Amino acid sequence: MNKTLIDAFAEATKSVLMMMAGTEVEMDGMMDGRQKVYGDISGVIGLTGSMSGSIALTLPVELAKRLVANMLAMDASELQEEDVQDGVGEIINMIAGDAKGRCNDSFKISLPSVITGKRHTVSTSKEGDGVIIAFKEKVPFYLQISLEEK
Repeated sequence: MNKTLIDAFAEATKSVLMMMAGTEVEMDGMMDGRQKVYGDISGVIGLTGSMSGSIALTLPVELAKRLVANMLAMDASELQEEDVQDGVGEIINMIAGDAKGRCNDSFKISLPSVITGKRHTVSTSKEGDGVIIAFKEKVPFYLQISLEEK
C-alpha cells in the first residue's frame, strides 16, 4: 500500500478527532495488516472506486465514550450505549470523508457499521493487503486499512 494513501488516512484521523472531539492524538507506529488488534467498539466503512476495501477504527470503550461526549458537548456518564455507537459510526464516516478529499475523491464510501464486544478483532478480507496504524491518546487505539488499488 502506498505511503501517500496511508498518510491521508493517518492525517484524516488526527484532523477529525481534533476538530470534532477536541482531542489531540499522535501516531504510535504501524503494523502489518495481518496483526491482531483488540478493542471494545469498532467503526467500519467500505470503500469502492479506484481502490476497494475497508477501514476500521478500533477503540477501547472508555476512549470511545470520551470522544463522543466531547463531540456532543456532554458528560460521558450521560451517554447511552446507542449514543456511543452512533458517535463511533459518525467518526469513521468523517475520517473516510476527510481521507477521500485528501485522495482527490478517488473512492466512494459506504454507510458505516459499528461492531461492539469486549476485546473483539476486525479481520481484513485478504491476508497481507493492509496496514494498521497505532495511535495514542491516553490509551492506544487503531485504524486498520485494508485496501486494494485498482
